[in-house]
Amino acid sequence: MLIFKKYTIQDEHFKEVEEDCKNQIQCNFCDSFFFSLLNRNGKEFLECRCGNKISKDNVSFLREKESDKYQKLLESIDEVKENFLMKIRKENRNTSNERIAIFVDVQNIYYAAKDNFNSKIDFKKLLVNVLRGRDLRRAKAYLIDSSVDNKNFVSFLKQIGYDLVIKDLKVRSDGSSKGNSDIELTIDVLDESDRVDTIALVSGDGDFVPLVERLKTKNIDVEVYSFSTRKNSTAFDLKQVATRFYELDETYLFREQND
Repeated sequence: MLIFKKYTIQDEHFKEVEEDCKNQIQCNFCDSFFFSLLNRNGKEFLECRCGNKISKDNVSFLREKESDKYQKLLESIDEVKENFLMKIRKENRNTSNERIAIFVDVQNIYYAAKDNFNSKIDFKKLLVNVLRGRDLRRAKAYLIDSSVDNKNFVSFLKQIGYDLVIKDLKVRSDGSSKGNSDIELTIDVLDESDRVDTIALVSGDGDFVPLVERLKTKNIDVEVYSFSTRKNSTAFDLKQVATRFYELDETYLFREQND
């Protein structure tokens, strides 16, 4: 009869250990303990009931495998947790439709369209295509007002359904200018995140990577929309961290202004 015992490596030999010993050797296939045997050359090795054999030379490899197993277990637990929290979020919402909020970094996306296609983006078509029949909770556009001739554009954005956040362009004493609404956009996104399932961020700005990472810890899907076809107008890190990245193309431009 074979008696399965617990072993550790000490002084280049397998040593039988007590119940509470750390570093004890355990089979990474069936989780059982081993019994000690000698081969024909008198070299000691361990064998498990499942047939797994190890020598003292590959115990470190066995422990690495054991570590990998627990790492995968932790990852699977995190995945189950995320799926459970997402299920709770969906069950508790007051609509059967996916709830979405859309935030548009107007300056960023405007110049990206210009750099890639020398054209202007159709913000109405953008809103429709991003929404895709989902339950729109909010659509906000952030822009820097650098001209008094901007009234028609502002009026158009309001008319097609965007709430606007407008910041004045600050001109420094040396003649240089500064305009940025990233902070306002970030605060508004975080405020809205508890009321939606998905955040759509229309921007290629890599400064939003920490925001996207924060949203994902709250089990919010983050869709990023930006241009990157001809000139890479989207930060690589932003593409990587997004739940889904959608590349904008010519179909989002005003047709009469295409080349």
